[in-house]
Amino acid sequence: MFPLYAHWKDNLAFKPTEQARFEKWLFFTLSRVLFAGKAGECVRFQDQNYGKTIESTLEDAKRLALQWGLELFLIKRCGQCAWVIFYRVDRLRAVLKRLQRIRQFRKKGCPWPVDTKEFLIWLKDKWCKTGEFPHEIGFAIGYPFKDVLGFLGLSTQAKSTVCEWCIYGNVQSSLKLKQRFDQASQLALAFLGANRFDLICRRLRRSVSPSW
Repeated sequence: MFPLYAHWKDNLAFKPTEQARFEKWLFFTLSRVLFAGKAGECVRFQDQNYGKTIESTLEDAKRLALQWGLELFLIKRCGQCAWVIFYRVDRLRAVLKRLQRIRQFRKKGCPWPVDTKEFLIWLKDKWCKTGEFPHEIGFAIGYPFKDVLGFLGLSTQAKSTVCEWCIYGNVQSSLKLKQRFDQASQLALAFLGANRFDLICRRLRRSVSPSW
């Protein structure tokens, strides 16, 4: 984490306050993709949030995504809002490869075979045609398959509980993933609050720690 994001963090000190706040917010929002192996995240941008227009927000989002090793896909745009999926290509590709083997989903009329851009375009087109949020997006943003299939009505497993998302069937596996997501969020907050000297010392301590 240190070499990839430290230079970006250092440069925040030289940016206008609102711009720095926006970049910190986006970093925190994407922390589960950056640090917890989540395939993607769907982010809603609003006009004049942090004093920015939608156009300037999307430009900055694209720049930051590239800097942080992510791809960006605009899934919906209206007058005052924009919905964007940030994702890692390799992780989303692995998700879709697994998705191809699920018979229930193959009957949904999705593109076949599925690749990353094709799937994202399908989600965008579905949202445009139906006017309803495409819940299949849950696959693209890293939620457990069993929970997404359950929410779509493609599983016989009953809803067990709700913890950020609806959990179907086995609760423990989903809660364990939620815990990993939460830890990534805390890691991002700690990183944003630490100074460069703290980060260097922390890295040095890890490099000299004995393995037991």
